[in-house]
Amino acid sequence: NIAGAMDIKTSEKQWRENEKVDKAMKNIKILKGWEVDINPDGTIALEDKYLAKFDIVLASIHSNFKMPKADQTKRLVRAIENPHIDIIAHPTGRVIHKRSGYELDMEEIFRSAARTKTILEINCYPNRLDLNDQNIRRAIEHGVKLSLGTDSHSKNQLHYLDLGIAQARRGWAEKKDVVNCLGVEELLEFLKNKIF
Repeated sequence: NIAGAMDIKTSEKQWRENEKVDKAMKNIKILKGWEVDINPDGTIALEDKYLAKFDIVLASIHSNFKMPKADQTKRLVRAIENPHIDIIAHPTGRVIHKRSGYELDMEEIFRSAARTKTILEINCYPNRLDLNDQNIRRAIEHGVKLSLGTDSHSKNQLHYLDLGIAQARRGWAEKKDVVNCLGVEELLEFLKNKIF
């Protein structure tokens, strides 16, 4: 789901439809996922009772980009420490040629993500490619797992995955570092064993 695009009732209707398709499909597992906004204080813009219903939850910053470094770092760390958040999407918020990204203490972000087993996204969208190669390398050195997300808004953008793979390679990521390389049961087991 696109952050802020659907309410929980619409999502629950979508879940019921997905469950029907999931039961009818062989060799494919459809997960219930959502991208949620991170509020300026680091809380999540959806209640925990709803977050707990999803198989996988991404959280991302879509507002208040110019907060002071200490406050922005604290904001992101609080989201990372939420037990319902599995992935931080486009972690630095950069948009190439438009925005350099938020002021963050990346070492603190990496330490928090490693401690909680929160995944950091390599956003494959050509205007983002966030994390950059240097941050990918540093994340791996901290033991942080990464995901590849295309940020697609149509099926025609799914090929952006190739750009994310190239970005991951520039940061020396290997198969063991990227959760997309896990089977569905391995992924669900990894998510279940987050540390808080």
